[in-house]
Amino acid sequence: LDEVIKKTSPDLILVQGDTTTAFSGALAAFYHRVRVGHIEAGLRSFNKAMPEEINRIMCDHVSTLLFSPTRTGFENLLKEGFFFNSILL
Repeated sequence: LDEVIKKTSPDLILVQGDTTTAFSGALAAFYHRVRVGHIEAGLRSFNKAMPEEINRIMCDHVSTLLFSPTRTGFENLLKEGFFFNSILL
C-alpha cells in the first residue's frame, strides 16, 4: 500500500468493513496524510475481545469521513465524541 499511495497520490482512500485489511489501508492512508473514508462506520459489537471490533474502532478514529449505514451506528459515533455538522439522511 505504501508504494501504491506514493505512486498514485490519491486525495481519498475508502475502506469498508472491519477487517484487518481495511484497518491496514486506513492506517497507511493516515500515515501518508491522505483522507480516509470509512464505510460501515459506527457499527459496534461492544466485544473488544474480537479483532474486528478493534479494527472498526480504529478505522473510525483515523478517518476523515464516516459513512454509517444505520442510525444506531451514527449514534455510537456521537457517543464516542465524533462531531458532525451535517444531518443524518
